[in-house]
Amino acid sequence: MAKLVANVYGDALFSIGKENDTLDTLYKEVLAVKTAFDETPQLMDLLVSPNLNSEQKQALLARTFQGRVSSDMLGFLSIVLKKSRQEYLDDMFTYFISAYKEERKIGVVSVTTPFALSAPQKYEIQEKLLQTTGYKTLEIDYKVDESLIGGMVIRIKDRVVDSSIKTRLKELEKSLRSLQIGE
Repeated sequence: MAKLVANVYGDALFSIGKENDTLDTLYKEVLAVKTAFDETPQLMDLLVSPNLNSEQKQALLARTFQGRVSSDMLGFLSIVLKKSRQEYLDDMFTYFISAYKEERKIGVVSVTTPFALSAPQKYEIQEKLLQTTGYKTLEIDYKVDESLIGGMVIRIKDRVVDSSIKTRLKELEKSLRSLQIGE
């Protein structure tokens, strides 16, 4: 249910941004509001607290964000609060961010290698990924995992390309174990 709620509300905010041609503004505001909640967990604690009534929570939202975010964002936060869905705000924002990046053709990629890559190597990987994925830009997170031995593992959304030696050795081991040695 939480995922459904997050998707419905996140999609609603995304639709508002598209209709009003304010997607870029809303994206920046989502990042700022998400950061505010992440850095000040007491704020969310107050918004979900049974000790405050709805009017007090609305006033808290207004004091915190009015003049700092657009009326669309403030209205969205107000509706979320009225519907008592504030505990799902982080998931709503995550959905919105993902939808925004898809709309703007921004790919989120994880590249894991057995050693740190040089700037030219990173550039080459980025260029190859841009050519093959259809994204206009990429946000690449580079990680080092020495257990891979060689090769790399690339993750884009739910797609994984694993050319690591570690995986090849495991596949070879599996293949050898399945062989039956006959007389």
